[in-house]
Amino acid sequence: MNVKNELQYNIEHMVLKTSGGSELIYRDLLPNELVELRLDMTVIPKTDGHYIIEYCINDSSVVRTFGYYTNGYPINKGYKLNIHSDTLLIKEY
Repeated sequence: MNVKNELQYNIEHMVLKTSGGSELIYRDLLPNELVELRLDMTVIPKTDGHYIIEYCINDSSVVRTFGYYTNGYPINKGYKLNIHSDTLLIKEY
């Protein structure tokens, strides 16, 4: 997954995880920074689920769900997430 901070300030305490329990904690994301992150899908039970991103902007917590996986496996190659002040743009690839 590619995550980009489209803001003029830091995104703090970003967490990317699955509804099945796999979790990746990332440091603060700087303005206009783009990072590539990989979740470990091998520890997920063979069930269906979705992805979750959590982060803080100016002391406000944001939690968004997106995407889908089936039988513990992703159904696409990845996602591009662009974080804006009032929205999260998500594109599958």
